[in-house]
Amino acid sequence: VQEIPMCTTNTIVPPEGLLQLSAQDLHVLLLKLHRVHCAARRTFMEALLVLEEKRAYREMGSSHIYEYSARFFGYRRTATAELLRVGRALRELGELAGAFDKGDLPYSKLQAVTRIATKETQAEWLQFARASSIKSVDLEVRDALAKGRALPRKAGGGLPNLPVRWILEMTREEQELLRTALAKARRELGERLEGGPVSEKDALLYLARRMLETDPEGTPRGRTERDASIYTLVYASCPSCKRAHLKTPEGPVEVRPEVISRLEGEAEPAGASPQASEALRRKVLAAHGHRCARPGCGRRLGLHCHHIRPRSEGGATAPENLLALCPTCHSLVHQGLLDVFVDRSGEVRWRTKGEGVEVPWETRLLDLLKAPAAPESVQILNATDGERAKHVEDAVLALVEWCGMPRQAAVEAVGAALEALRQAGRAFTLDDLVNAALSLAKERKARGAR
Repeated sequence: VQEIPMCTTNTIVPPEGLLQLSAQDLHVLLLKLHRVHCAARRTFMEALLVLEEKRAYREMGSSHIYEYSARFFGYRRTATAELLRVGRALRELGELAGAFDKGDLPYSKLQAVTRIATKETQAEWLQFARASSIKSVDLEVRDALAKGRALPRKAGGGLPNLPVRWILEMTREEQELLRTALAKARRELGERLEGGPVSEKDALLYLARRMLETDPEGTPRGRTERDASIYTLVYASCPSCKRAHLKTPEGPVEVRPEVISRLEGEAEPAGASPQASEALRRKVLAAHGHRCARPGCGRRLGLHCHHIRPRSEGGATAPENLLALCPTCHSLVHQGLLDVFVDRSGEVRWRTKGEGVEVPWETRLLDLLKAPAAPESVQILNATDGERAKHVEDAVLALVEWCGMPRQAAVEAVGAALEALRQAGRAFTLDDLVNAALSLAKERKARGAR
């Protein structure tokens, strides 16, 4: 088997080496590794696709591409099919491919948007995917495919109100008990609706509502009406555009206008209060599903009410200016490590300190990768011609894969650095060669800017 040239630069860092890095250095390292991971996955998909198109898997002793992928990489048939599908799509979707190669678009989001994006619509889907969670992207794509939409909806509509499938596993005896109870509920509902059609789903929802709206009376056999329901559903509607949504732990879900019209007579108006009273606190916590409002957190214990616009700056103690935050997220906000604000469109936005870290290709990542116990680099000057060529290629690969330089620019930079170091007449290491190439490339870029 022909040996594939690989970068021999020390990229596996012992734990003691990572422990010496600062939080920002670790963050930069992870961003770089994520970019390399995405680029490697893109190359893997394309290579697998070429192998499938040429049917070259037969030369490896496999009967089909799925058997080959399972044998050598442990992928199930569905995972292999997805890799091939996404690989074919990226051949036509250059913008999505470029974003994925740079690490700006995770593979999970790429999988979703390549199911619907075209050359003409990929820019809109890319913009939506960058600004949305993976759950929002997946639901938006499913909704667009179901309704024949080519583009994502405008922001502010909430999650699509798609049907969900709820599967329960039970014995035959338990199934018969549930079937009998639903049949009884269907008969009772049918009598109220004067013989109208009642589905099993309608009957199950009827039982759920009756259980939540009533309490036991006397012995467990009887039930009595409650003064108010034990559960609270929070709806929000816009008076101008008439759009409305239901707040859930996963995010806002769009609601039909007729539902809001039915509830408007029962809704309590949201009023401002000079202090966050217990009633207001309960209202804010309910509006966020009794979870931390920060996306990706969702903690339930010890929730605080946080003013988006501080009271010291004139922020009102009102539901629209309050968020439910867990103690950790609340502390991060007040330490300046997490910023929450309302943008011009009225949407609540979150920005972390990590998102403000810039990672230009000039970053000397090799310095971050050095570990105290790392072996010394090979002396290139004293190496044989074959070894020297290999280390020069390693330096080029390091600039391309770890620093994001175009390959041609990396080749020119390494060549110039090698010549300069040779003229100095001293021995130098692989790290010296890479660092010299980075310095020369940066100087050349500065001269070009002038």
